Amino acid sequence: SPGVLTFEHPTVRVLEGSVTARIPVIRVNGSYSPITVSYRVLGDAASPYAKVTGQLAFLDGVLKQEIDIPLIDDDVRGPDLNLKVELYGPSLKTDIVGGLCTLTIVDDDMIPGYLELENAQLSVPEDIGFLQVKVLRREGHDGQIRMRYKTTPVTAQPNSDFSPTTGELIFEEGEDMKILKVDILDDTLREAPETFRIELFDPSVGMGVLNFRNRGSVLTTDVTIEDNDMIPGYLELESSQLRVPEDAGSLLIKVLRREGHDGQIRMRYRTVPVTAQPNSDFIPIEGELVFDDGEGMKVLKVDILDDTLRESPEQFRLELFEPSSGMGVLNFRHRGSVMRTDIMIEDNDNDDVRGPDLNLKVELYGPAFFEPDIVGGLCTDHRER
Repeated sequence: SPGVLTFEHPTVRVLEGSVTARIPVIRVNGSYSPITVSYRVLGDAASPYAKVTGQLAFLDGVLKQEIDIPLIDDDVRGPDLNLKVELYGPSLKTDIVGGLCTLTIVDDDMIPGYLELENAQLSVPEDIGFLQVKVLRREGHDGQIRMRYKTTPVTAQPNSDFSPTTGELIFEEGEDMKILKVDILDDTLREAPETFRIELFDPSVGMGVLNFRNRGSVLTTDVTIEDNDMIPGYLELESSQLRVPEDAGSLLIKVLRREGHDGQIRMRYRTVPVTAQPNSDFIPIEGELVFDDGEGMKVLKVDILDDTLRESPEQFRLELFEPSSGMGVLNFRHRGSVMRTDIMIEDNDNDDVRGPDLNLKVELYGPAFFEPDIVGGLCTDHRER
């Protein structure tokens, strides 16, 4: 018997980019003698596949042949295409059973993209309350993709420094960002910065999603919790006004650190002339004071220059400016209220100048006519000074 012809599978699925769709046709219940059968694609005449026709030839003893349909890959995302392929016109010696096959050409121009965290590292203050971390979908938005997440302790302690969290993010068609929220727990202990990690893992896709590259490169975020229980204090001058005699030689001015001593803080300083002249009445200074952890006071020294001129009191100013803090210092309030000291130089060059004792000679002379002569006519007046 020559047998009968049928499609091996009633449905066939191929990707649009597969170049060729191969649809197997088999001969059953016999293989005697050569036979032929024609095939064609049914459907809209405007379809590029409507003109696909051909013929299969089975030689004596051959049980299987394939219909090859060239595929058109348009690089444009669209719906899957369903075609009906029909067998017809067999040789007179045979018959057809199940002469229709559904060919589904699956669109593979989907670009689902991939998921990754926005930042590999983050730093937050302990009193922030909660942290929001962005998970981004990059280079595509087609279809549904998913990713699991979890927090992992490093030096930070779960339920003491942060609230652990785990779950799954589901990005639907078109979604490109989701936010993970992690609660940060505050305490009153001064401590070093502490770290935990947010991880993405186990990527997956929804039904029908193609070309998923699984994941991006930023799959962990290391989160550093900065302690906010630091009290660095602030800097200010001890006095807003000072008076100094011209012959004092130098003046010592205290800069105080108040209401805290944690961490390193800095302040620049300078002298500013008012009526006193630099390098004539005082030696100008400028620089930076660095208060390391625990330091509470520093002293600035200004040299005062004496002269022999009698003059009015003269003034210059010492200023603090440009406060800053060292690495990791929190809660720095920058400055106090006394950022300037007005210094009055009092003159000491008055008329009461000390010198050697002064000796004067007082002489009697020229007695009246016929009066007695003068005896011992010199007197010394010794005046102490």
